[in-house]
Amino acid sequence: MDAANGERCSDALQSWKEIAAYLKRGVRTAQRWERCAGLPVRRPRPGDRSPVIAFPQEIDEWLRSRPLRQDS
Repeated sequence: MDAANGERCSDALQSWKEIAAYLKRGVRTAQRWERCAGLPVRRPRPGDRSPVIAFPQEIDEWLRSRPLRQDS
């Protein structure tokens, strides 16, 4: 359990593939959302190409905070 966040590490999504599958989107879309829209992804080591982890609860909160897109 991560004492700082009260989350268990085993709940973490541990790759771009897992994160994208959770979002029901492609890997490149998930990566773009991290870069452009602030998708909550953590990098245990510094650098753009380091491994990533994300927590489903944080992703759900992020999704709820995003404005709904209105198609015209």
